Amino acid sequence: MDTIDVLIVAALKLEFDAAHDAGLSTRGRSTGIKRWEQKGEDSDSPYLLGTYETGSLPLRIALAYSSRMGGRSVATLAAKLVERLKPKCLAMSGVCAGNPAELNIGDVVFAEMAYEYDEGKQKADEFEPDHRQILALNSWVNAALRMRVDDLPSFGKPSNEERRLWLLERLLAGQDPKKHAAFLRYFPGSRWQRCVDSYSEEGLIVRGVDSVHLTQHGRDTANTNLYFHSLPPKRLPFQLKVGPIASGSAVIKDGVTWESLKRWGVRTVVGLEMEAASVATVAEQADKLLWVVVKGVMDYANPLKDDRYKPFAARASAEVLYRFLSSQVEDIARRRPSVPAVQVSYAVPAYDRGEKRRRMPSAVTMEEKGPWTYLRNQTESLLNKSLLPWTKGGAGAFRLLWPELVVPARVQDLKTLTVQTLRDWLEGHPRPPCTFIIGGPGIGKSTAVRYIFLELADAFLHKKGTTIPFLLHASDLVHSRKETLALAERLSQCGEALVTIVDGLDEVTLADSHNIASECLPTLGEYGTWITTSRDGHYHSHVSAIPGLDESISSLLELQPWSLEDSSAFARGYFQRVGYPDAEQERFVSAITRDPLRGFTENPFQLLLLMYLFISGERLSEVIDNRFGLYSAFYQHWIARELRRGAGELKFNIGEAVVLAHEKLALGAYTKRHSYPFGRVYEALEVDECVRTHPAFAGLLVDAASPLDLKVVKAGFQHQSFLEFLVARTVLSAVMGTSDKVPSVLGEELNVEINAFIRGAFSNLGDGESARIARRARRFYDVLLARCDESSGDGLPRTLEQARSLRAREQIVYFLGRMNGPEATRAVAYVYHADPHRLVRRAAALGAILHGVEDVESEYVARLTEHPAENLLNRSTQLVYFGDVTESIFEFEDDGQLAWHRTRAATFERIGMGDVRSRRLRWWDLATVWSFVSSRGGSLSAEERRTLESSRNEFEPHAGVRSTSALRILDSLLGTPAAATVL
Repeated sequence: MDTIDVLIVAALKLEFDAAHDAGLSTRGRSTGIKRWEQKGEDSDSPYLLGTYETGSLPLRIALAYSSRMGGRSVATLAAKLVERLKPKCLAMSGVCAGNPAELNIGDVVFAEMAYEYDEGKQKADEFEPDHRQILALNSWVNAALRMRVDDLPSFGKPSNEERRLWLLERLLAGQDPKKHAAFLRYFPGSRWQRCVDSYSEEGLIVRGVDSVHLTQHGRDTANTNLYFHSLPPKRLPFQLKVGPIASGSAVIKDGVTWESLKRWGVRTVVGLEMEAASVATVAEQADKLLWVVVKGVMDYANPLKDDRYKPFAARASAEVLYRFLSSQVEDIARRRPSVPAVQVSYAVPAYDRGEKRRRMPSAVTMEEKGPWTYLRNQTESLLNKSLLPWTKGGAGAFRLLWPELVVPARVQDLKTLTVQTLRDWLEGHPRPPCTFIIGGPGIGKSTAVRYIFLELADAFLHKKGTTIPFLLHASDLVHSRKETLALAERLSQCGEALVTIVDGLDEVTLADSHNIASECLPTLGEYGTWITTSRDGHYHSHVSAIPGLDESISSLLELQPWSLEDSSAFARGYFQRVGYPDAEQERFVSAITRDPLRGFTENPFQLLLLMYLFISGERLSEVIDNRFGLYSAFYQHWIARELRRGAGELKFNIGEAVVLAHEKLALGAYTKRHSYPFGRVYEALEVDECVRTHPAFAGLLVDAASPLDLKVVKAGFQHQSFLEFLVARTVLSAVMGTSDKVPSVLGEELNVEINAFIRGAFSNLGDGESARIARRARRFYDVLLARCDESSGDGLPRTLEQARSLRAREQIVYFLGRMNGPEATRAVAYVYHADPHRLVRRAAALGAILHGVEDVESEYVARLTEHPAENLLNRSTQLVYFGDVTESIFEFEDDGQLAWHRTRAATFERIGMGDVRSRRLRWWDLATVWSFVSSRGGSLSAEERRTLESSRNEFEPHAGVRSTSALRILDSLLGTPAAATVL
């Protein structure tokens, strides 16, 4: 019996013919089926069989069509062939009606779910639906959202004549062309104005104040074209739309069914036809068979329904189906029967960092195929990675900018202190040495290693280089260490050099991170070299101290922030490639050159979020003024959009339930980050199943598959910063609530990223709300202080409860210092004098400095310069706070040896700023710099010296303790004669 990967069924002979022709390989095309073979002629369900070459792994595809259209006929055929051929995937292409509010004629619909819309009870005066919805595989839905279709044979940009006739037909049908889903495809940029002027001169239309109307000449032209020149189009500027498809038992042309579908529970239906639900049902009942339905829009199911676009819709949907199946060949292939034991096989992971998903493709025999199949598959997977993962319609993939428009990341090698682009570094290292790439969240670490992989893979495949890149995630070395290392060894035997690229060392538990760095990296070093990424704080505090590791690292590359020119070039390049109007491009670029949006341009991921919101129609400057505002705007838009896409009516507030589940999961994963993997926290999450599977909840999470049992588990949020934002939301909800009980979350130690989100939220509070929260925080503090064991006299915790009380007190005081108003001012001054613990008093002192309490400032800075213990505590806390180390501020103690890169950069940046907050912190910042320089030695850069020198003007005109002390510190740092004065 033939082994079948995919069974494609069609409901009409026309759809069958379109799938037959679209699957054939043609001259100049390396993919496709060379020849279809007729099978099962003597049975009641004959089919064609062909081998579809995808460019990597082949797919065996069977193709058949039913004798009649409709769900029952298709279900009968599909069930028979599934039983006989036992395919791994059941697929369907063909035609459907499209929702006129969402789609243009010729667009293609990918079914994210399918259901029978007329299933239910018909009462005397109304229909009561009882839908059984079948969801497509979530990872396949995400892949469809990212898929590109503008290079398929049926895709074509409109000619001037097609543009003109499109407008006339819209007006003839009584539609507003500017509100039509396809308007920008036909009239991008300023073309609309030019065309309106031209058509007016031709006498086809007349202009109103805010509309255009057909003249009689225009009406005659449109009708003449429809009657005499209505041949099916060959090419259209179609788009792929992912959404629900509703199936029924009758052909619809009433034009009102779309409103009925909304009332019956699924507001976001985009396709209407007769067979998709039957295909999904057969697949679901056949032991969870993979399924996919792709349909082309031929009409709107209204009285104007005709068959003019049916051939195009059938052909375009078939082309999209084959493109999609080719992109998912690994998912399909891994369900094949096992490779015979006589072959020596190695499962090659196709790693997509955007989803953190480890997909195990079919076995590859290295002796027969070498590494070329792996490199091609991996390259295709990375190029298909979405640029904007959550943008409506997918918004293109990484290949959209590769390679011409990729922004060359700048890196500083902390070993040599040289700064260059990553491109220049790679050109100088065609066989990269053992390297760590570090940087803050969202700075582009994963993009950097994708760039390295693609460059090296391209060079190897085109025989321009001999280095084989092997890309994986750190979790691969946790879940399948033996298999991954074995594969690396086999790959190392296929070329002159192997570089193993391990992304996300900071995204596994501390124990696993240590094991990878101390055991796996040395082993990988025996097979070649390695490149590993990590957040900089994690590297400096946990990784760099591993014995022997530093000696094996040749390059320590720290990613540098993007410049405004980088961000503008990236935005323009993206917008141009997707055909976004020129005027809109310039509006976005203009917006990011001004505050507050300019602050987001240094971070690539934050820039992506801005672009997502801009494309979604948000007015950026009105909703975003700091990082918390940016993530809040994204998160609110995401939840609202996914709720609109959600199916069915629920008996509780699903939106609120999703948000609470996200926050609960984020907090659990954060508090257990050092001991439990994310998947374990996710499995233990107590949440309703309808919430767990809702796209609003699941869409922000990413999957990983165990290579041993292929069980898919949750690996984390789409980006680690989402977790930190959600933890911040949880803390804010607790602090800003109404309960008198001290929130337990305050006992958790929050990292610098979470605190940055919280600071941003507090900065937006009004005076009244700020006063209310300050009074509430003060009450919490008093309760916690009462639990402190004062009999010891030092305020040190003796029990777990006291330790949590200490953390909570420090956190509350930190919050008070970032609030506005007299209530917070009085509170921090009180805590400075009342608390027995030095760390809490330090937090109170900084809060008092920010509030302008001069007597507290004078006393505290004097203690910093006179008492070594206070000096040490301040340095240690700053290193943790700015992320140079990721230890606990309650336990870490600076030894004077650790690098203070982030603390140094942030402190000097603030010294150079002139806002009120920075000026209030100036004296303390100078004392902090003096402390670090004194403890470590070394010299200041010319730029740092200029920054310090410029701050003199702030103190010299004034007398008093503050100015005298600050000038003395400056003299010491700059080596002037006054430095002889002992601080």
